[in-house]
Amino acid sequence: MDIKNTKALGGLVTVLTSVVVCSCSTPSKPLSASNRIPAGQGSVRVRTDSNQNTTLEIAVNHLAPPDRVSLDSKTYVVWIEPIGEESRPQNLGALSIDPNLNGRLETVTPFRSFDLFVTAEPSAITLRPSGERMLWAQVNDGRVS
Repeated sequence: MDIKNTKALGGLVTVLTSVVVCSCSTPSKPLSASNRIPAGQGSVRVRTDSNQNTTLEIAVNHLAPPDRVSLDSKTYVVWIEPIGEESRPQNLGALSIDPNLNGRLETVTPFRSFDLFVTAEPSAITLRPSGERMLWAQVNDGRVS
């Protein structure tokens, strides 16, 4: 193979790799926001992993400190409530907010259809949501709706 064909083949491999990478990435979907956090924005990226679990990547921007939203609150908690099952909301973890009012949480759940929501809470380890839903979305069969 001469140099000209090697360069052409290398370019083709680069293009094909880009197509594969782009087709595998899942777009993020916006979260609905409460009017109590007018500047707050959020998005969620939902994927299915190799074990058929649902992987969630939640990102928020311009989210007010939790104590400004609810007097006794110290943190934001991400919850899921499975659809079609008799179960309580499950705490997926705390959503820490940095000094620029941005935050992220990456987590995994075995559920495929659920309501996803964020509340301001006094503790990251609370067992039940006590606050109003600040951000939310519904995930059905691994897709945000």
